[in-house]
Amino acid sequence: MHNHSKQSWQLTSAIYIFVVVASLLAYGYQFPSENNYVEFPPILSLLNPELYKNDFYVQEMIKFNPRYYYNHLIYFSIKLGLNTPTSYFLYYSLAFSSVVLGLYTLGKRFGQSKLASAVLAFLGLCAANGTIGFVDLFRPEPIPAIFAMGFSIWGIYFCICQRWIFGYLFFGFACLLQFLVGVLPGGLMASLLILDAKKKNNLSILVLPFLLLGILASLVYVPMMLTGDSSTGTITNAEFVYIYGEIRHPHHIIFSTFGLRSWLNFILFMVGGLLCIQNAESLRSEDKTRLSLVIATSAFALLLGYIFVEVYPLAFIAKLQLARTTPFAQLMVLIAISVLVDEQYRRGNIALSLLLLITPLTKDGGIVLFILAGSLCAFKATHNLQILRSRFVTLATVVVLPLLLINHSVSESGVAIADDVNEQFLLFLILAFPFFVEKISQAAPKSKVIIIHTLAFCSCLILSLGLLNVLPEKLSNVFNKRLATYQISTDEVTTLALRFKQLSSKDALILVPPSSDQFRFYSERAVVFDFRSFPYTVQGIQEWTNRLQAILGSVNASVSNSDLLFRQRSSSELVDVAHRFEANYILTQIDWHPDIKGLVIDKEGKWFLYKLSKDKG
Repeated sequence: MHNHSKQSWQLTSAIYIFVVVASLLAYGYQFPSENNYVEFPPILSLLNPELYKNDFYVQEMIKFNPRYYYNHLIYFSIKLGLNTPTSYFLYYSLAFSSVVLGLYTLGKRFGQSKLASAVLAFLGLCAANGTIGFVDLFRPEPIPAIFAMGFSIWGIYFCICQRWIFGYLFFGFACLLQFLVGVLPGGLMASLLILDAKKKNNLSILVLPFLLLGILASLVYVPMMLTGDSSTGTITNAEFVYIYGEIRHPHHIIFSTFGLRSWLNFILFMVGGLLCIQNAESLRSEDKTRLSLVIATSAFALLLGYIFVEVYPLAFIAKLQLARTTPFAQLMVLIAISVLVDEQYRRGNIALSLLLLITPLTKDGGIVLFILAGSLCAFKATHNLQILRSRFVTLATVVVLPLLLINHSVSESGVAIADDVNEQFLLFLILAFPFFVEKISQAAPKSKVIIIHTLAFCSCLILSLGLLNVLPEKLSNVFNKRLATYQISTDEVTTLALRFKQLSSKDALILVPPSSDQFRFYSERAVVFDFRSFPYTVQGIQEWTNRLQAILGSVNASVSNSDLLFRQRSSSELVDVAHRFEANYILTQIDWHPDIKGLVIDKEGKWFLYKLSKDKG
């Protein structure tokens, strides 16, 4: 009996090792990303204080701020001997594994089947609908929000299972890496906790979960409060919302800028999701209540976000970026979809299962989900569910699926569309591997064990050899395309930045166009300003605004028009700005500023690097 249990555990472990490793290879990874361009220089400054001494953004970010624990996590890993790409990939791999296994566990909790688990894991990684404000449940880049999601996904699972202390403990851990990814799901799940306390007539169960989250969240907030860095006392609420929201983060905070199409798709996706929850017969009534309540709480948070940002501005609400609640509402919808896919599959309604599976992946799929869920409700109400197995539905699926798949891709290239579809199909097959194993469990049990262990070993071997760069050339090219553990951009600005690192001293300070955030990262040199490098301290925010005004001539700028404003500045104005901030270099395009008074020390395409004289006259 003991040996049988041990063999079963070993087989299960081998199955999920293969699933996690192979799905990681299929899903992909990219370092550095645009976010890493902004986040890594402060860590590099901790490692080598000689770097970025003249960079105001980096100097602000090495103070205590919400990224303190994340920065030091990477910092200590590198100090212990891991190189930078390995450190990032290690933590990303852990987060990816945690999220995939967490989604599997949530799928099993609600769907009671391996197919539901596979569908939820697949949609959780790939769904293109259900969020608003440019936020995702997961993405293939090593950033704080992704690392924190490795904790938050288990916080959600434990809260769903009413193990509140564990749930809020995990939310607290997430706070240390990305404050909002811990606090916001904790707030959403508070409605379930309060409902449970009321149902049990025991309000005392509220105390410890909230206390745990509060203690861990305070490890981020209290040090900033004590140093005065979290206070906006010197900036009015309206001014803060304008700078933080309308200028720097409109894509996360200013709901009126999201566009009618995005809002319509999001709302229809959520309404369709609520209909899916009601249609899912496998869900218990209390589970339907829990899923619906989380969606409703997120909707209420969005309403608060609009009122207290755009109508009556409050800095505190703007900082919460309440659009970040939508990935967790999306997860509730995906849970219902995964359950429905499994139900319809078991009933032989393959066409409907496929449509439900594909819809969240497609561009603007909210309307499709709403129609599907609404039709299912209508068929159930009229007792015409048999129509779902008709030839008409199958034919409609054959016609609609290719259209949805093509619409899913934003690329115009047919090859790119095919690659995108093939990659997602492969990822689903890998994630559904436990389901396939279950289906063939009675056939050739000895062969099955050998195959599973071989797959687990081979996937780990390919990952290891790929990371060591010892795979055969063709296989290595495929590996590096999927897992770009350190991919240097080939654009002209990056090329100049890499050469500038060799040409300049460590205390060099350069004025660059506001969109050139990669220059600081690749050159390892201080820059006067770039648009995306926004500090968390009040002093830093004020200095960021001053530099924006000085360089562009206006505070009313955005990521999209900042380079245009930079281009419109005269050469003499740029030189004056550089001297004002004691910069000794300027990066610009020759057709933007052809008459800068300085020595050209390097050029690449239209980009020229000028060294300025110390004489300001």
